[in-house]
Amino acid sequence: MTSSLLHSFGLAGPTPRLGVRRCLQTRAQAFGEGKPSMNIVDVNLGTLRERMEQVRVQEKMDRWCRSSNGWYYQSGYDCKLKRERDLHELLQVVELAAGTFGFTILTCTLCLCLVSAAIHLGQLN
Repeated sequence: MTSSLLHSFGLAGPTPRLGVRRCLQTRAQAFGEGKPSMNIVDVNLGTLRERMEQVRVQEKMDRWCRSSNGWYYQSGYDCKLKRERDLHELLQVVELAAGTFGFTILTCTLCLCLVSAAIHLGQLN
């Protein structure tokens, strides 16, 4: 059985007809699930792109996490600016509340004056 397979593939030696050994040609192919065969260069480029993305993410994290005892804020962050902005917003809210309270007091005072004047004019007649 084995000898018949070897003879059929031309591996056992020269055949009486041709006198030379036939060489088998093999070709490597990658068979995926419905995917065409990929070029090795494309595969290597894909791997390189993935690795470059990993390095970018790592460098970004290294820039943000420099401090050993906590989170390192980017150089664009300024604590004084944030404090000033928060103080400005607080002052705007206080100003709005004080203005509303003052307008209410002024309106009530004006209404009391008008009612008092109407009553006073009504007693004169």
